[in-house]
Amino acid sequence: MERVHAEGTIQKNVVDALTAAVKQRTAECTERERQLDELAAQKDSLEKRIQLSQEEEEKRKVVMESQTLSIQALSKSLADEKEKREQSEAALEDSKKREDFLRSGMAAMQASIEQIEVMLNRNRAEWQEMGEMNAKGKKTDSVFQKALSMNQLKEENRKLTAKLEIAKKRMTNYGLSTGDIDVHSEELSFYNRISGYIEELKKICSLL
Repeated sequence: MERVHAEGTIQKNVVDALTAAVKQRTAECTERERQLDELAAQKDSLEKRIQLSQEEEEKRKVVMESQTLSIQALSKSLADEKEKREQSEAALEDSKKREDFLRSGMAAMQASIEQIEVMLNRNRAEWQEMGEMNAKGKKTDSVFQKALSMNQLKEENRKLTAKLEIAKKRMTNYGLSTGDIDVHSEELSFYNRISGYIEELKKICSLL
């Protein structure tokens, strides 16, 4: 009986020990599961943060690419505007040069024509006076001088014609013609005025 009781006690101790071991194992398993769940949650959180970081990085890349394109477009626009401004400045400078050339050239030719017109009027009066004297049977010793004066007038006319030809060539080199000059511009008024002087001079010369 005692032996059976002793065996029962031993068996009970074994069961208690096993029960305690099972409880300990269960607790350890529960702790491991908790740790695994915690690690899994941390992993999910980390993956989400990584995903958000990647999305933010993609967004930043898109924004940077957009800004780069905008900068390139603005740079090109600025370069185009600078080129247009330089072209406008060059065109303005060329226009000023043409205007200065026309003003100086036409002023010089106008002065020459006025000088020749004075000579024409003087010679016309002298020839008229000489003709009246000849009509009255009077002779004069200034005939030779009159001829010299007329030859001088013709020479001045020849010089003026040469100047006009040079001016025409220069105008051609500047790309100017009566067709591309603005009707309301001063250039055309200069041209018309000098043309009028030339035609008037030709008519006067044709009468001599």
